[in-house]
Amino acid sequence: MSPAESAHSQTIAAGVLPVIMVIDDSPSVRKIIEFGFGRHGIRVLAFPEGISMIRAFSSDDIPAPALLLLDIGLPRMNGYQVAQIIRANQKFSDMKIIMLTAHNGVIDHVNSLRIRASAYIKKPFRIKEVIREVCEQLGIPVPPPVDLPPA
Repeated sequence: MSPAESAHSQTIAAGVLPVIMVIDDSPSVRKIIEFGFGRHGIRVLAFPEGISMIRAFSSDDIPAPALLLLDIGLPRMNGYQVAQIIRANQKFSDMKIIMLTAHNGVIDHVNSLRIRASAYIKKPFRIKEVIREVCEQLGIPVPPPVDLPPA
């Protein structure tokens, strides 16, 4: 078990839910992910493209999230390029990546395997399916929804 996986297992054993990250250029997709996971007590860090995520995590003080939901069709740098940078960084090398994308060709699936994606979810998606897949990948049960205060 890698140090990152060990720390992740200890966090879950202590009852603290993991932090996940989503990189998607669609504001509505980011909001759906943030709201859906937020209802289950899982914190989401959201970025519109890979470069802003790389800048935010360039500090050694910020721990890597447990999992990344990654779109392929991103501006400036596509999802595969972002994944290659993530995999080359020791801090992120063990992070699970789930491709969350409208791209569904054979080449897209092959490229996702090449960057060691753990799963591939096609858009449009149901948030319950995404939550279930993320929890399965992290080896945790789906947390019950929490009541949100009225807006």
